Amino acid sequence: MSSPAKTREISHPALWSVGLLAAAGAMGWVFFHWLDVGMLHGRDAGRIDFAPKAAAAPIDHPALIADRSPAVLERGQQLYLKNCASCHGPNGDQNMTGSSPAPRNLKKDAYKAEWGGGPYGFFLTLTKGWGQGMPGFTNLDAADRYAVAHFVRETWQKPQPIYIADDKPEIQAQIPRPGAVAEGPRTPPHLVEQHAKLHPLMAVAAREGEARATAARAWLSEAAGGAETAERRLLARIAKTPARHAGWLVQLHEAARTGDRARVVVVLISADSGDPSLALEPAASIDAAAGVLVAAAGQKA
Repeated sequence: MSSPAKTREISHPALWSVGLLAAAGAMGWVFFHWLDVGMLHGRDAGRIDFAPKAAAAPIDHPALIADRSPAVLERGQQLYLKNCASCHGPNGDQNMTGSSPAPRNLKKDAYKAEWGGGPYGFFLTLTKGWGQGMPGFTNLDAADRYAVAHFVRETWQKPQPIYIADDKPEIQAQIPRPGAVAEGPRTPPHLVEQHAKLHPLMAVAAREGEARATAARAWLSEAAGGAETAERRLLARIAKTPARHAGWLVQLHEAARTGDRARVVVVLISADSGDPSLALEPAASIDAAAGVLVAAAGQKA
């Protein structure tokens, strides 16, 4: 019997050198390519400064509230046209975006925020925002926010019934003292307006989710019943999963309804189950329990 022919191994220093040079060239190309991309996108970002930032200048709220000079009103008008007119209109009484609910008519509509429409209250609205449509303008410094407030109040609202010269006493008590950092309270969650059109959709989604969770719990209880076996004892323990894991129960139910036993096993031992000990159960026990769950869902195991 003739011996099989031996295959000669092809290896040579030149081949290794070519391969290493090719790999080095590829890595070099990747490096310089992304270096160029980074330089292209970062060249306008300026120099990165790692030095500690200077503390922000203290805000003298009483002085800013009191200063309603022509220069401040003119500055406020410029800022209003730039930041506010796109929604409220150049004269403060229009719905430029056609949104619903419409932006507040700044000349006659009453204030909805709990802090009202005094100088500090208006400042808080510009700082914190209100509802779904009115954003906060923290990109403007405090002096500019007060300038906008003074322009709107002194120019358009002063002749109207909604104008009040000063904030209510309880709001005045919240005005930070000169040098303080705080700018007043945040909007309480229960006062944030929700878009009316979202409520029915949210209700439908909530009802659907609860119905799926109820069906999953009933299915699991049924699967855990019947003759006493090791896998049913395991399922009975799983059935006691707290309500906070309703999403996991729904996921388990959907996996069983597909008849994919392997997927059921994966869901059973996942971290979302809320019971880390399930991952320590023997594989045969978990697989048997998965078979019972698939059968209870009306699929072939």
